[in-house]
Amino acid sequence: MSIRTGRFKTPGNKKEHFSINHFTKLTGEEASAIRKEIAECLLADYDTVYVDAKEVKDVDLSGFNEIIHTNYTLQNTHMKLVFVYRKNSVVEKWVKITGLEKFVTTAILPAQ
Repeated sequence: MSIRTGRFKTPGNKKEHFSINHFTKLTGEEASAIRKEIAECLLADYDTVYVDAKEVKDVDLSGFNEIIHTNYTLQNTHMKLVFVYRKNSVVEKWVKITGLEKFVTTAILPAQ
């Protein structure tokens, strides 16, 4: 498992955004790593946290539940979650099944 994190700014925003990315699975192991990163984010002063699942090829319920939990956790702060995924991917299927786009901000990238 490999998860990377990063910080970046966007035009018009003074605060940095935080990104969790570069993982190909969204399962229990990744869920644990994401939860750890989010706990550290809560101590920082970010505007938005991006969970970038565009490279994900394998998803299970524990991984997807972590995205829902992350959204709930960030809703209790000043931070916003943006969940990034690719069109026509296994992640998109989970988004549609759960209705995630109705309560989490998503960014959909074109299919590869």
